[in-house]
This record gives sequence, C-alpha cells and structure tokens, in this order.
Amino acid sequence: MAADVLLINPWIIDFAAYDLWAKPLGLLYIGDLLRRFDGVQVQLIDCLDAGLLPESCRLKVKRRPNGSGHYYAEEIAKPAALASVPRQYRRFGLPEEVFRAALRQVPVPDAVVVTSQMTYWYPGIQQTIKVLREECPQAAIILGGIYATLCCDHARRHSGADHIVPGTNLGDLVALLSRLGVVQKTLPSGPVDLFQLSPAWDLYRELSCLVLTTSIGCPYRCPYCASARLYPVYRRRPPEAVFAELDCWLSRFPEVKDIAFYDDALLLAAETGLLPLLEQVEWASLAVRFHTPNGLHVKAITRELARAMKRGGFTTIRLSLETTDGALQRQWGGKTEKQQFEAAVGHLLAAGFPAGQLDIYLLVGVPGQCWQQVEEDIVFVRSLGLRPRLTEYSPIPGTALWPAACAVSPYDLQREPLFHNNTLVSCGGREFARERLDELKQLAHGL
Repeated sequence: MAADVLLINPWIIDFAAYDLWAKPLGLLYIGDLLRRFDGVQVQLIDCLDAGLLPESCRLKVKRRPNGSGHYYAEEIAKPAALASVPRQYRRFGLPEEVFRAALRQVPVPDAVVVTSQMTYWYPGIQQTIKVLREECPQAAIILGGIYATLCCDHARRHSGADHIVPGTNLGDLVALLSRLGVVQKTLPSGPVDLFQLSPAWDLYRELSCLVLTTSIGCPYRCPYCASARLYPVYRRRPPEAVFAELDCWLSRFPEVKDIAFYDDALLLAAETGLLPLLEQVEWASLAVRFHTPNGLHVKAITRELARAMKRGGFTTIRLSLETTDGALQRQWGGKTEKQQFEAAVGHLLAAGFPAGQLDIYLLVGVPGQCWQQVEEDIVFVRSLGLRPRLTEYSPIPGTALWPAACAVSPYDLQREPLFHNNTLVSCGGREFARERLDELKQLAHGL
C-alpha cells in the first residue's frame, strides 16, 4: 500500500516574530518515523522557510549570516480581541500564493500533519488549515504540537482540523494514521522513543542551520513553564549518539555552520553530557557555531565548562537570570542565586567570551511582580556590562502559575488563547502598563 503524508509547519500570526534558528523539530522526527513504514512517502512544507521565498520577497527580508533573522511578513486585520493593541498584526511566512503553489507541486496527500507552537498563534493554524482544505480536500488533516496539547478543547472547536493529537507520544499519531488506513501499523504498542529517531533534515531543499537536542524535558518545575507537562520525564541522550547525528547531517549539508541547541536543560550533568560532546566536536575539528536561544542554567556553569564552550564554538550565549530577588527566585524554581550568576559570568568572561556576547533573560509581568524589582534587575545586569533581555510573561494553561494568572488578569484567559499573547503583559496590571513597560525597555537598551 502506497500512501503520501504531508507535514506542515504553519504560518505565525502575531504582532512580532523573529527567527532564532526556529525549525519544526517534532515534524522532522515524525518524518523519520513515518518513512520507516513501507510505501509511505513524506513531504514537508515549512511556511516559515526562507528558502522557499521567491527572490523578490527575499530581498525584503533581513537575514543574518548566522542563520537567524526576520521572517517575511504581511500586515493583516487584527481580531476583535486584540483591536486595542496599537501595533501592526502580521502573518509571518510564505505569501499565500507561494504556499498554494508549493502544495500543488507535491504529491496529493492522503493525510496532512500540522504542528503548532504558541497557544496564541492559533489564527495562523486556522488560516493554514483553511488553505489546506481548499488545496487538499481529500486529505485527513491532523493537528498536533504545543497548542493542540495545552488548548486541546479549543483546538477541537476552532482549528478546523479533522483530528487533534495532543501530547508528545508519536505512537498516538501512528495509531491514528493506522485507523485511517494511511499506514500499516507494525510498531509495538506504547510510546515511541524519540532517542531512536533522527530529524529528517533532508526534507528541506536548503538549510542555513541545524537544530540539536541532547535531552528531552527538564528536571526543574518552574511555575511559569510548560516543559514538564509536555515532557513529564527528563531524559538525556548519550553524547556519542548526539555527535553521530550532528556529524551525519553536517556531512549531508556541509554548507551549514550554525547549530542551535533546543534543550530546556542543556548544561545539567555536563560532565557526562555536554562536555564529552564538545570533546568529540573539538577532536573532529568541526567548524561550527553553537547557539543557545533558550536560557542556560547559570548554576551549572563552571570554569571548565565555560572554557569547553569557548573552544567548542559557542557563539550565542543567553543566560536565565529572571530576577535578582532571592524570594522570587525560589518561588520561580530556584535555578540560581545572584552570587552564582556573578560567578558564572566571571567564568564565561575568563574563558574569552566578550561581555557584549552574553544576553541575560529577565522576566517581566509575572503575577505579583513589581516594577521597581525589574528596574533593579536591569540596573544590576547593565552594571556587569551585559545585555538584559526583557521576557514578558505569557500565561500558559496547566502550569503552576496558571490559576494565579487567571485570577489577576482582566482578560478571559481560559476561553481565549489570544489573551496569552505576551505583548499584552496580561497579568502585569498597572505595574506594567504599556508606558511603564516602555520605560523599562528603554532602560534595558541604555537609552
């Protein structure tokens, strides 16, 4: 039996979006899994892929040599729920006619698997699925990913998909495709082990970067984060397996130099994880640049690790400080303390990382947080010669802070995921009204 499955990374619709080496890693794992079934052909259309843009659109998009950069974007009308926000609302990714043309160039699919990310990006999913309905009317449309997991009922009612597959067990997707007659189920029952899969990067026509994971999940249970709900068990991959995957795909795409780590807890137990990996990278003389868009746990940074990161090619360093207030730090997960942060920064500077290369994440607008504390955090970070990056809190269903967020927010967070948008700072109250938040941003930029 022959079957065609199309994987779709949908449009983003939001006030702002920036490509920090973003790739639909879950879809790529699915691609590898499905190609293991006899007769199944897999195609990918990534609506955010700059490589699919026509030249006229590429010229309008500023991309950096390191593989990050802006998305192509078109302004669209704001939904009524966000009408009061004085910013442009845009659809990020391929122009619609380019997306439709790409759909007409692939084999007619029997099933389309669409992924999802932020809960408040669901309008992009709706518009993507609308086009899929028109171009692939015979295909079963399946939605999975973060939004489908955290807002499952909303996705069933509003996404337009035929089937919703919540959670991160790919075995559930295989079981659905088997019931639909798309695949002949030959896998044993139970969870699919992601560690036995390798992302199907060859589904891309061209690549400017790769994404790597050395672990799944996170042992911390920070109250604002959904990692533990998505991946309840923290697991680490053997460093030799990570290196083998990296080496394999670099040999297939020798032009790629930029590698982004997607781990939630990259540096934990580094002596048996990241350090052996970096030793293999150094031994093989791989000319790569490593990037960490997710904040690193500063408590884990030792002198030895900082030196190994420098030798191994780390370029983008982003550290999770969140706040300098000790009580808040303990409430938010206890990942670091002010003294530990200063020690970690000292190790990185001594290893040769310029201060301007270290970006520091600070949380803003968490329920109960005060404006003055964020101001102190910014002043502290800038006093060390580092760059503070303000991260507006986004309420996430199912997290420990969710009940408090719903209690203090003037928005109906439970019924409308658009109100999860961090642009609203929906739980900050008067402390983080737009004009006061702008003051903090100016201070963070040294203005």
